[in-house]
Amino acid sequence: MEKMRVHILANELSVTSKAILEKCRAEGLGDVVKNHMSTLSAGLEATIREWFSGAHSDTAVETAEQIDLNKVRVRRRKRKGESEADSGGVAVGVEEEEEEEETVEAPNEAELPVVASPVIPAAAESAPVAEAPAPAAPAAGSVEEHSAPKSALGPVAAPVVEELHPVIPRESSESSGPAAAPAPASPPEVPSKAEPSPGAGRAAAESPQPVTPIGPQNVPAPARITGPRVVRYEAPEREAYTPRPRAAPPGRDAGTAPADPSRVRPARRTDRAEEAARIRQNARRSIRVDSSTSEKLQEWRDQDLAERRERLRVATGRKIHRRRGEEENRPTAGGPKLTAKLHEPATVRDFCAATGINQILVCKTLLQKLEILANINTTLTAETAQLLGLEFGLDVEVMPAKTSLDVLEEEFAARPRPKLAPRPPVVTIMGHVDHGKTSLLDRIRRARVVDVEDGGITQHIGSYHFERDHVKVTFLDTPGHAAFTSMRERGANLTDIVVLVVAANDGVMPQTLEALNHAKAAKVPILVALNKIDMGRDNVLRIYGQLAEHGLSPVAWGGETEVVETSATTGEGIDHLLETIMTMAELMDLKADPTVPAVGTVVEAETKPGVGAVVRTLVQEGTLKVGDVVLCGTASGKVRALMNDLGKKVTSVGPGMPVEIWGLDEAPQAGDRLYQLDSAARAKQIAEEVRQTRIREARTSIRKARSLAEIFARRDAEEVPELNVILRADVQGSVDALHHLLGELPTEKVKLSIRHSGIGAVTENDVLLAAASDAVIIGFRVEPTAGAKRLIDEKGVDVRTHRVIYEVSDEIRRAMEGLLTPEEHLEARGTVEVRNLFRVTKVGLVAGCYVTSGVVARNHRVKVVRDGVVIREGCPIESLKHFKDDVKEVRAGKECGLMLEGFTDLHVGDILETFDLVQVAQTLT
Repeated sequence: MEKMRVHILANELSVTSKAILEKCRAEGLGDVVKNHMSTLSAGLEATIREWFSGAHSDTAVETAEQIDLNKVRVRRRKRKGESEADSGGVAVGVEEEEEEEETVEAPNEAELPVVASPVIPAAAESAPVAEAPAPAAPAAGSVEEHSAPKSALGPVAAPVVEELHPVIPRESSESSGPAAAPAPASPPEVPSKAEPSPGAGRAAAESPQPVTPIGPQNVPAPARITGPRVVRYEAPEREAYTPRPRAAPPGRDAGTAPADPSRVRPARRTDRAEEAARIRQNARRSIRVDSSTSEKLQEWRDQDLAERRERLRVATGRKIHRRRGEEENRPTAGGPKLTAKLHEPATVRDFCAATGINQILVCKTLLQKLEILANINTTLTAETAQLLGLEFGLDVEVMPAKTSLDVLEEEFAARPRPKLAPRPPVVTIMGHVDHGKTSLLDRIRRARVVDVEDGGITQHIGSYHFERDHVKVTFLDTPGHAAFTSMRERGANLTDIVVLVVAANDGVMPQTLEALNHAKAAKVPILVALNKIDMGRDNVLRIYGQLAEHGLSPVAWGGETEVVETSATTGEGIDHLLETIMTMAELMDLKADPTVPAVGTVVEAETKPGVGAVVRTLVQEGTLKVGDVVLCGTASGKVRALMNDLGKKVTSVGPGMPVEIWGLDEAPQAGDRLYQLDSAARAKQIAEEVRQTRIREARTSIRKARSLAEIFARRDAEEVPELNVILRADVQGSVDALHHLLGELPTEKVKLSIRHSGIGAVTENDVLLAAASDAVIIGFRVEPTAGAKRLIDEKGVDVRTHRVIYEVSDEIRRAMEGLLTPEEHLEARGTVEVRNLFRVTKVGLVAGCYVTSGVVARNHRVKVVRDGVVIREGCPIESLKHFKDDVKEVRAGKECGLMLEGFTDLHVGDILETFDLVQVAQTLT
């Protein structure tokens, strides 16, 4: 139960704290109530309320005989106003006046005697002193019995006293409350020896006796009370307080059932001062257990728990707030997870704002769970943000930040296309190397492209437009070599139909399966061209079976894949192939709007001397004209010229047509999207943003060492030989193919580092970079410029040029193996037995030996073995003679004389084993 303080009670009674303190000192309670911050018990509070509720400060004396505490029996009061008296006693308590037995006229104050009663010793306890109330003035002839408020222990029936003598009646006054507390008592009076009769009051009034004045009424003397003391007051029944519903914060456990309203601590309506005092206080409750309250012990304990939760809800303090924050942010065990959305780059501040979790708790969780020391400005990766969300039971979705290029793509995707018209299909020729892809395309176009390819293999992705008898088709020719995986993948993503070329004499090969997987990933229809059918049809059924194993069931077997038998040499099946392509295109209903701004994809890009950047592009939508401003990845500029696949200049190109674009500031990467814009400034701004993004991604891909193990591993890796390479190729696709090809070389023994790569001829800057980094320049289908050749001779830089891509791979492999230290092996060559020893003046000890097996050579090493124990090992031979002639070697069955360098302790019978140190070159595998 919360305690009341003096200043709070003074505020409620509209009096000063000083007045209450003076009144308590006058009543002898100065040691209990010391200052305005003193706490008041329930009884003393009720007493002070009666003092200052409008009644006078008079005192009355109540006489009673000594109480036998062993005979007192405590009873529970059933309801307010009821009391029960036993036959031998009077019920003590405050109750309403029930009846008037005998009315006694109230005598004057001067005529009433002062009767003193003996002081009754009471048990030592900390309860406040209860005082008898004053009788009512108009009809107060009889003695009225008043009890304490309803919160007392209940009516106590005991033979307290036979009759109470009223002394010094006060002026008539009514209590301001419904159940007023007793007033302070006056000094005890002496009880009469004889038991008075009911008319004793009237007899006492008729016989005059000396009366002692009690002094001024406004300054009463300290009073003492006789009889039993009030232990505690029963709190009045109040309506149960129902807390106002509040929205649970994120992470708060919403599954807790509300407490029973009958057990919730009742709240009373108080003013602001009392509410502040209630928040500051944290009073403890004491449970008094006796025989009458044992059955409600569990109920009181539950109520105490409810009161404790109520106090903690409004309690203050750092630990309380921290614990409350942890409880509120603790994830729920069941139910749907909350979701939060973040945009990259996301910081801890953004995470806290999106989830509503305290930043201190977030940083603490990052350190304890994820071992990341972070502050509010630390940037979180998408993976870290999702893991952190799981720690709090949240589903965090990290969305990449929209760039200017993303906004541009959304604009082009959302634009209307009011004038759709048919466009030619884009057909990609794919298959294994040397299966006749380019030859088949040459037969269709009636050209000889294969003659200009080095090594007889296609090393570029080519785009051609074919038109005959109202048949318009755009072909993309992809390389079949294993190094051009990225080119085949790019061709599959650009196409509408894939023609998979399979040689009738070879069947399905590795690059055939790779091309098939790229086509399936791009979700485009596949048409199989069974080429070289003129070489025989023996393997046709086997090839059908191989295609069926990989999901391409031929139509001849009841499947859905068209298989057309063709021959690039004789022209057999070419027309049937074209008819099948056009039939599939009609079924697909390919259309595009030629009136919208142009959109396309970069097929290849290169740098030509005297022209600059040349971009081969496939226009997919709109119409591209000379003078348009275009954006291609990191490149931008105005179109200066357009060249078709035959090398002729054109002024405009429609959808589905390949074209070469001249006029861009640099060569973009293959696969970049081309957009026609209205503003050159916007095109430059987006190109610069794309360039910075790619630089940032390249830097973040190089992760720094974060542990000692990684530091030691990198230190050991630095001791491995390293080959630095600078790549130069004619087109961007070849550069990508070289990167892919060199990346597949094993690097456990030799580290391969590509310092720089680009398209175009080898320049002077490449030579200077190679000289500074000790690198080798590899040129693929390009040559050094005149200035670069002079600088190459001055700096001594190694430059290797190749025309076929697999020659580059072999060259780099040999260079990496050349950096490896050869392995040394010992090989036994012969055995020599020492049979005699000769000491020659100025020469030393010469051993006469006999070669028992093998060969003894001048450059061999010798192992000396004596009685089966190796005495010396690795001694070089200083001199080897056969009779008097110096020889290079002596074979088995012959005698020789030899001297060992640095060893003369030879004995007759020693065995000399000769061996040779052989070096073996290492390989990368």
